[in-house]
Amino acid sequence: MIPEQSPSSMGATGLQLVHLLLACAEAVANEQVSLAHVILVRLSSLVVQRGNTMQRLAAVFMDALAARVMKATDSGPYRGLAGDISVPVSDMLEAYSVLYESTPLGKFAHLTCNQILLDAVERENCIHVLDLDIWHGMQWPAFLQALALRPGGPPRVRMTAIGASFNDLEVAREKLEEYATKLQVPFEFCPIVERLVNFHVGMVQLHEGEVLVINTFIQLHRLLIKGDEKFQQFLCDLRSLNPRVVALAENDGDHNSPVFLHRFVECLRYYSAIFDAFDTSLQHNSLALLKIEQIFSGQKIRNIIACEGSARVERHESMLNWSRRMEAAGFRGVQISTCAFSQAHLLLSLYFHSGFTLNSEHGYLVAGWYNVGLMGVSAWC
Repeated sequence: MIPEQSPSSMGATGLQLVHLLLACAEAVANEQVSLAHVILVRLSSLVVQRGNTMQRLAAVFMDALAARVMKATDSGPYRGLAGDISVPVSDMLEAYSVLYESTPLGKFAHLTCNQILLDAVERENCIHVLDLDIWHGMQWPAFLQALALRPGGPPRVRMTAIGASFNDLEVAREKLEEYATKLQVPFEFCPIVERLVNFHVGMVQLHEGEVLVINTFIQLHRLLIKGDEKFQQFLCDLRSLNPRVVALAENDGDHNSPVFLHRFVECLRYYSAIFDAFDTSLQHNSLALLKIEQIFSGQKIRNIIACEGSARVERHESMLNWSRRMEAAGFRGVQISTCAFSQAHLLLSLYFHSGFTLNSEHGYLVAGWYNVGLMGVSAWC
């Protein structure tokens, strides 16, 4: 656990830090550079880098504001989670594994997306799964296991997996092929080595007799950099594949506004909840907590706050906004099953801190921290 700070070393209170951060953001929005510099100097004298939760959060936001003011956003820490190649993959995997086991957000999204897909192919004998970014394939062992236990035996499964790294795809292929063999699930892995921003549906090979389902786990927001028109065309292209269902998981945040001050306020609200949830969940492991905050939250915050234009790649939107985008592309919302809701509710209520909450509104599920939405899942056909 990160040790409590004595009153003299705590710097400012959380409320004071929030007021200073908001004042600095307002000065930046109004292009009052000199005033922003003054506030940043004041913040730097008050923030304790490894202090309490609010202190650590304020340090990241202060860094992002300073980089924006000084136009020093070319280095890795400001390029977003996927853009900083200075972070070793081993560090990211280690931190993600701890995060996955200690908080329900990743498990919730994987579990719910899997159930959406399973519900859609319940009686099918040939399944084609298109995963828009498989990374190391962590979502799929549980999916294959559920298919293996299906009455009457498992279906044939073909998986088209998109990934920017050949090595990541190979790791996923080896793991999933081995797992499928043990479970006696007929399985074929079809990798597409390509960044999602360059992917087009013509790369997908469709076979007659297969039922196609699409999975996208925290990926679509990165395509918003294309602009609304091109992004909507991408969704229309996905629809042209005629998938039985699309399982969509995204951060339930409002971090893509062109209005900087609005984006700042929403980002501060969202990541205050994230930092508090992580701190509560990982009190036993301070080193892992600090690494997770820097890799999975800090990288995103810096990009959202410090960058604009093509440099701003972390463009999270609310689940309500994702619904509007999907509907505009011709998709229709699918009601998430009672089974999926029950599984998610049990996951949050039985295995994790009571501060994690589950809301079901407008047809999608949102896991949050004391009802601040953090991760949402929806289904589309």
